[in-house]
Amino acid sequence: MSGCDSKDSDGRRLLTSGSWNSGTNLTVQGGQGMHFNISNANVLGTTITIAANSGESHSTIITPLGSADLQFSIFGNEPMGWTFNISTNSDAFIVTWCLYSTWIPGDPPNPPVLASVQSVNPSAGQAGSMVTISGRNFAGVTDVTFGSASAAIQSSSDTEITVTAPNGGGTVDVVVVNGAGPSNTRPADQFTYTTPAVPPVVTGINPTSGSAGTSVTIAGVGFTDVTDVGFGLANVNVLSAIDTQIVVNAPGGDSGTTVDITVTTPVGTSATSPADQFTYN
Repeated sequence: MSGCDSKDSDGRRLLTSGSWNSGTNLTVQGGQGMHFNISNANVLGTTITIAANSGESHSTIITPLGSADLQFSIFGNEPMGWTFNISTNSDAFIVTWCLYSTWIPGDPPNPPVLASVQSVNPSAGQAGSMVTISGRNFAGVTDVTFGSASAAIQSSSDTEITVTAPNGGGTVDVVVVNGAGPSNTRPADQFTYTTPAVPPVVTGINPTSGSAGTSVTIAGVGFTDVTDVGFGLANVNVLSAIDTQIVVNAPGGDSGTTVDITVTTPVGTSATSPADQFTYN
């Protein structure tokens, strides 16, 4: 189409041009920045809407014999595929257009650029945790590793990737791999595996028999934040507690009866075993 400048005011070069007289689609190879200059060739005004596969959508009213500019952008390596869906609210729809681009055929493709990880959120957790990685140049990601283990990618964009943390231990670097290779490691990309929380464990009681009111010391691990101690079906008050030891007074019970002593924390309740049994005498 004649009447198009070789460049727009921002230096984008003319990619292609044409005319529309009905709703249509346009598919082209272009650059990160695209600019439509649209001229209304009809004596009636109309609203034109252009939606791009970048997720952007712009609408504007073009007055009779007027013009409009619609611009779109997306991050990534050039060239990239663009699809535009063009629609209008008027049957009297005759426009001519010039499309300018930051990349045109004949330009060499942009070389891929190494990804850069700027943050990992959360920065600590267990295998299976959902982790969001923020940074730059994530387009074309092929792998994300936690140390030497690959993570399952759930979603990705040029600046953010969500993954499921793979099995691992200690503190590891989270590395994003794209066409240029693996990202450089840095303190901001580190993820620390935490020890899975487990229910408390009772390893022994002293004494193992007694009557109501007997002071009983319960030994074990994971007693921090204890919420309850049970003698069979009866609950008792905790007199003192540290992570490895609890002291209580035995509640009432029938002579000759043996009960399991259980400890409950926010993580769960200890499993019963011969080591936790108390006999009334």
